[in-house]
Amino acid sequence: MTNMNCIESLDKYLQKSVGRDMLLKSIVYPMRLWAYHSKSPENAQILQQLILNIIDARMLSNAWKGIGAYLSGYRTAVSTEPGDVGYTQKNIMTHWKRERISWHYKFWKTMSLTCSAILEVIKIVNIQSKRRQLRRFVAQSPLTTSPSLQPTEFPAASQNTNDEDRDGELATAMRWSVLFLLRNIADMIVYYQWIESYKANKNVEYLCGFFSGAVGVWLVLRDSIAPKSIGGGKA
Repeated sequence: MTNMNCIESLDKYLQKSVGRDMLLKSIVYPMRLWAYHSKSPENAQILQQLILNIIDARMLSNAWKGIGAYLSGYRTAVSTEPGDVGYTQKNIMTHWKRERISWHYKFWKTMSLTCSAILEVIKIVNIQSKRRQLRRFVAQSPLTTSPSLQPTEFPAASQNTNDEDRDGELATAMRWSVLFLLRNIADMIVYYQWIESYKANKNVEYLCGFFSGAVGVWLVLRDSIAPKSIGGGKA
C-alpha cells in the first residue's frame, strides 16, 4: 500500500463517527487502567481530567445518533438514545439525575449486546453444522461438489469453487463470528454493572473495554481499506 493510499484510508476512517468513537474508546480504557494503578495522586488527577475530556469527546461524537437510529431499527435506537440524553445532561440540563440516565443507558446497551451475542452463537452453531454437512458430503462423494451447501450469508463462491474452498469460507466466517462474540462479551462485562450486585474487577473491566475498542478500530480500518471484506462493516 502506497503512502497516498494510507492517507486516503486514514481519511475515510476519520470520516466515520464510529471510527473516531472506537479510537477514543481504545485510548480511554488504558488511561483508566493507568490512573487506577497510579501511585501518584497528582498523576492520577491529571489522567482523570484527560479521561473526562476524552469521554466528553466520545459523547459529542455520538450525540444525537439515537434519533437517526430509529430509521435503522428500534433495538439500536433504544441503546443509543440514553447516551444522547446523557450528553445533554452533562453539558446542558445539569439538574437532571445522571445516575438514572446512566442506568438506562447501561440497561439498554446490555440488552442490545445480549441479543447480538445470542445471534452470534446461533450463527456459529449454524456454520459448524454446515461444515459438518459439507465434510460428510465430501466423504460420501469425494469427486463431486455440493452447490446446495453454498453459504448464502457469506460472499458467494464461483461455480468452479471446490468443497475445500467452501470449507475455508465457512472457517473464515466462523472466526469472524467468534471475534464478534468475544467483543460482545467484553462489552457486556463492562456495561452489565447496572445490576447492583455485579461489580466487575477494574483490571478486567478496563482490559475488556480496551479489547472492544481495539477490535472496533481494526474493523473500521479494515472496512476503510477493503470495504468488501467479510464482516468489515460491522463495528
